Amino acid sequence: MNAVLGQKIAEIRINKLAINVASVPLTLMLLGGLVTVASSLPHFQSISFPEPYWMLLVLLSLIIIHEALHASALICWSRIPWSDCKFGVMWKALMPYCHCGKPITVRAYRFYALFPLIVTGSMSLLYLFVYPSFWSAFLSAVVLAVCIGDVWVYCRMWRFEGNLLVLDARSEIGCDIFAWPAEE
Repeated sequence: MNAVLGQKIAEIRINKLAINVASVPLTLMLLGGLVTVASSLPHFQSISFPEPYWMLLVLLSLIIIHEALHASALICWSRIPWSDCKFGVMWKALMPYCHCGKPITVRAYRFYALFPLIVTGSMSLLYLFVYPSFWSAFLSAVVLAVCIGDVWVYCRMWRFEGNLLVLDARSEIGCDIFAWPAEE
């Protein structure tokens, strides 16, 4: 595989436990800030949370949407066919994933990593401002916090040129970066 991709330049891996540990205080900080913002709006509604099964259904739907948005970014910006997008769950870390088995550029991988944050983050914040409540603040905090792994990978890739090749890690969070293969 390396002969096809060229020389491996870097290996980017994010520790699953570190992501899970970091996401808890991040969620709480976001929740505190977003509740403050929501409660300061004139049309704030201090309604109680919906039934727990509705909350669970919404959160599970958002997880599926998050991973589908990763696949959409691959299909649209990397021209990867749907068949090359693999979905699953890393059960030891309780993390769903969308995996790309084909090499793409660093530029495309960055977009692939951040696309769910851009879409679901902006939509949940818009919802918060239109319908400010504790529920919408909680929803926005969770939606933003679950993107921590994607943002972490993006930040680790910042120093690499956009035209290098990236191969998604198969069973870990992260990727390998390669130079273009030499012309023969």
